[in-house]
Amino acid sequence: MELPQLTAPMGWLLADLLVGAIIYLTYPFIPVAYRLSVRNIRWILVPYLALLQGGISPRLMGLTGINWLTSFGLGLGLVVTVAGFLVLVRSTTDFTAPEALTPTTGAQASTRSLSGPAQRQLTLAPLFFAGAEEFHWSFLRGALWESQYGIANLLDQPAYWAIWLAALLAVPAVLRFHTTTLSRLFKLILLLLTTILFIYTQNFWLCWMLHSLVLLLLIP
Repeated sequence: MELPQLTAPMGWLLADLLVGAIIYLTYPFIPVAYRLSVRNIRWILVPYLALLQGGISPRLMGLTGINWLTSFGLGLGLVVTVAGFLVLVRSTTDFTAPEALTPTTGAQASTRSLSGPAQRQLTLAPLFFAGAEEFHWSFLRGALWESQYGIANLLDQPAYWAIWLAALLAVPAVLRFHTTTLSRLFKLILLLLTTILFIYTQNFWLCWMLHSLVLLLLIP
């Protein structure tokens, strides 16, 4: 059996999984103040290089070639429904954000030493965190989807199965980077919601919007 080339989607996927495995195993030895940065670099690095080298289709990642009519017709309805539910939850519940959604211990210490305006600027950080993780999830979807074209249409509905398999590949990182039951449950539900949204819209930008809204509404 011929091994996948690095320039092929499956080759980039294997490279990404290798990087993820290394971080997975060494994570306890990474200083707490740098863990958030390491995670964000891990989400972006390999997918960006794959796009830069033409190793994966931006359309299958949901970056281009988007049917905006379908996105706004189906996807935006889901986003608005989820956002409305979260607003209701925040207004009626004494909710504490799951751990690992707020800055790490070191980042919090440095934030407290800043002035008020600087702190307000840092509140936009969840938008970047959400985009980085969603970018990686979209990479997994796109890589698996495109790889199925080389299996002689072995599976019916390749997009559907690729998107769900990508969600399964994302689960170990969720369980590794989050240490409490609440935070793990929260992120798994978010993964489920964006997976369903991507199935119907193939729109990374809309998934990023949903991901960001959830973080912004749940972080105190």
